[in-house]
Amino acid sequence: MKLRAAFLIAWLLGCSESHDLGLDASTRDDVGLDGNPHRDADGRASDVQFCTDEHVYECARDLAAGRITMSAYNTCQMRVDAECSTFTWPAGCDPSTTLRSACIAAVSDASRLATTNDMIEECSLTTLCAP
Repeated sequence: MKLRAAFLIAWLLGCSESHDLGLDASTRDDVGLDGNPHRDADGRASDVQFCTDEHVYECARDLAAGRITMSAYNTCQMRVDAECSTFTWPAGCDPSTTLRSACIAAVSDASRLATTNDMIEECSLTTLCAP
């Protein structure tokens, strides 16, 4: 977890020019931030892996933007597995791979650090669960 976090922070702080944290769109749904494949039987990124990836980026974004301290960042990282290990979408919500990818792209976009995590429209349930 610490290596993954260090990688994310380095990208957040160093990639403001490219506006991406180093994960190209073709790999976002194939491999999780931990480097392991994460596909469901239907070929989509698993719900747990999506939640994990989104939350890890959110912690790193908040630290890089100065919204949290290193101590709060460490606490945030420690909560990710507990918060996501049993994650499922609300009844009737099954976001497409495209919508999931758009959310991960948005939270990994260093040019959007000033936007708080709760204001990233691509990751709102309204957007992700739209019919």
